Amino acid sequence: MRTEGVRLGLVASYADIETQDLRADRIPTELNEAESIKLGGYIAASFLERGFINTEVAYPTGEIESRRDDFLGTIASNYDFDGLMTRSTAGYDLIADENVSITPTIGVNAARIEFDDVTEAGSFGFTVERGDAEFLELRGGLQLGARVSEGVSGLVSGNVIRDLADSQRSFRLSSSQLGTFFTALPLRECDRFELAAGASIDVSETFAIDVGYLGDFNEGYRGNSARATARIAF
Repeated sequence: MRTEGVRLGLVASYADIETQDLRADRIPTELNEAESIKLGGYIAASFLERGFINTEVAYPTGEIESRRDDFLGTIASNYDFDGLMTRSTAGYDLIADENVSITPTIGVNAARIEFDDVTEAGSFGFTVERGDAEFLELRGGLQLGARVSEGVSGLVSGNVIRDLADSQRSFRLSSSQLGTFFTALPLRECDRFELAAGASIDVSETFAIDVGYLGDFNEGYRGNSARATARIAF
């Protein structure tokens, strides 16, 4: 639904993401595959000709398959998750040119994700109870966009991110051999940097393909990912 300067809509997406953790010597330590869907709604508003505010609220749910190797062999598990997430971004294009854009942005992202308990196959057969994952982050960045040709555009962006309420992930593990104990993942530094680059190809008025790269950089941590997305408008 669209009114003057404001657009309301629904969003639905499917993702199948595979990640691999590597040691410092590039040896794989864990392989995870997350299959998920996201359902939600959004509102997009424009102001002062080149300014915008976009807000989305969504319900993500899915399944994670995990596999890792240790001295006792391969350990595998499957578990479900769901939660609530929201994000809001405001920006203003500094250049009055439809072919080039320089857009400072500021935004807030928040989420709470819950995980089902799971019993691992292999090793000591741990039953794993995961604590909820919660985060609240403030983002400030700059987007550089350009129209490359008819129907093709490119984008490069950088964001400085401040974690305001990143909760420590805790786990309760229990097995018949070792009993019950608790562990937690170390918290990352609260400041990190995100770099993204991509291109969008308009195949038709209602169908587009996006490809891109995303890098996430923190002290002692580096994540790199690629994506390909098909968008259909109704």
